[in-house]
Amino acid sequence: MRFEASASSLSPATSAGDALNSVEINQYEAIFVNVAEWGADKHHFTNVDISLNTIEKERPASSPTFVKDYLVNLDKKAGLSPEARKRFDAMDPECRTTYFVTTDGLPVTIQGTEGRDAKLQEVLHIDSLASMPWQSVWQRSISPLKEPLANAMCFFPVFFTCSDPQYVRNKVTATLGTSNWSFPLIMKKNLTPGRTEIRSYLPRSDFRISYQNLPRVLVEVDSTPSLTDPWPRDLVRMLLCGASVVRFANGFIDPFKQQKNFVLAAIYIGQTGSVQWHTLYQNRNEPKVRYKTEVFDFNEPIGRIKFALRLYNFYFTIEGESNANSEIATYKYQVYSHMPKLKSFYAGRGTKRDATDSGEGNARPRTRPRGDDPTELEAHGYIVEPDRIETEDGIFESLRKVGAAI
Repeated sequence: MRFEASASSLSPATSAGDALNSVEINQYEAIFVNVAEWGADKHHFTNVDISLNTIEKERPASSPTFVKDYLVNLDKKAGLSPEARKRFDAMDPECRTTYFVTTDGLPVTIQGTEGRDAKLQEVLHIDSLASMPWQSVWQRSISPLKEPLANAMCFFPVFFTCSDPQYVRNKVTATLGTSNWSFPLIMKKNLTPGRTEIRSYLPRSDFRISYQNLPRVLVEVDSTPSLTDPWPRDLVRMLLCGASVVRFANGFIDPFKQQKNFVLAAIYIGQTGSVQWHTLYQNRNEPKVRYKTEVFDFNEPIGRIKFALRLYNFYFTIEGESNANSEIATYKYQVYSHMPKLKSFYAGRGTKRDATDSGEGNARPRTRPRGDDPTELEAHGYIVEPDRIETEDGIFESLRKVGAAI
């Protein structure tokens, strides 16, 4: 485990105080993420938090029309750019007809009339997913399907293709798991009756696609040691964060707040090749966030290329103007204006690592004390509440109104 914390409250832990009484913060109460526990030693989310945030799996065949249309567009087959014809001809026939629009087995160039054409870089990636025995790596216990392998198989090629100057789309970004989100969420915990604490939380996803800085696709690759837990912490965290984004978009961002039709994809990749695609949304006039789950099997070439088709379709077809950038900027200003400016101490940093049951990472911690030593303060009878905690799941910070002179 790694965390970063700030030595702060040198008296009994404070409540949310000014932040909860702030009109600026309270306007976002609907998007708060309610949690049962947090802290350097209790930072893992659990399925209890799913219930606290009224996130539910949809009933069978109950998806609203806008969700059905969203998924139909993601599953549209691609046309083929002429320069990729030779690679197409070398592909497995079943994979060709699964991914590409064909007539009598021959590729069709769409040229933007009814969809999009896959260019050479994309076709090379699809060919590798179809022809290389990726599943043998985890089936033969060479390596479990975790973040490095998932990046090599799926996300590095998508990232590089989407970053190529000839493919870059304005306001659409693909981001690997080396950086945190560009805006914080607000976490809320009830300490005792009538006593509440809130923290900002800056998540980190293994891969994400955003439009105008608003996450639209989130990906988590299983980092837990257990294969039997029905609610792995990576999945729980992603659903919590995704639900908050859905509520934010439907509450504050045009045109979604009029139609309440924002949709977010939350993708969970398990170690044995089973991939859950969760489509998160809200029904009109309902505070719950619901999700529809579909499964892709990475043990089969067809499952891998169907999954990749959705990623590329999303990146290349997302469109429409919104006020997301301005609303996110306003929201960030309000959150950051309530963060205390305090000295920090650090106890190891790094990227996401495999977790163990104890929460420890597999890298050696590095201690770099700065400012007041919390153990020294505790020895003198103080109660030290960290104002900043960094884990492999993201960064937590407490929220209080910061005076102008600080």
